[in-house]
Amino acid sequence: MSAVDTMGYGDDDAVIGLFANFLQQQRGGGGGMPLSGRRQGSPGYPQGVPRVGNVYTRPPLAARPQNHTAMLRSFVGVGFATWTGTDAADKELQIEPQEAFRGERMVIDVLASSGAAGIVVVKLLQVGVQPQQPDTSQPAPASMFAADVTYSHLDLQIARPGIKLTLTLSVTAAPGTGETITAAAGFYGEWIR
Repeated sequence: MSAVDTMGYGDDDAVIGLFANFLQQQRGGGGGMPLSGRRQGSPGYPQGVPRVGNVYTRPPLAARPQNHTAMLRSFVGVGFATWTGTDAADKELQIEPQEAFRGERMVIDVLASSGAAGIVVVKLLQVGVQPQQPDTSQPAPASMFAADVTYSHLDLQIARPGIKLTLTLSVTAAPGTGETITAAAGFYGEWIR
């Protein structure tokens, strides 16, 4: 006799069914219904007879590899930009995190000399090439991201290793002769390790 197909494929199920019916007759199991038509545990199903039909039970799935990811509350500085005299050009601050980082709060500190004209604005915030604001046509005032602002939570995309996080700042007007505006920026967020 060949080995029994325990996977439940092919003609071996029929052989098992015939064998179970044979056992039923040998043990005196009655009833005209073959064992294969009865449910295990139902009246008339002999004790100790294996279940007929597909006897295959799936082995447990391979265990998933342990996920040792830790999400640590952390911060990262993005740098600073300075405008002096007649300079009103956009300033791009860019970092490339060495480990995954998801920014949740941006803080921009602005220091301007007493006679400086213009305010600092955020023109663009990107993770990789993906803008992190729904509309990039209008800048936002940097004061939205001051250290004492209470509602400034962000859900930025994850900047994975090799993906740059870029902040583009500008001023609405050049500071003026002998005047200076400096803006420094950073993020609080999750350092994913």
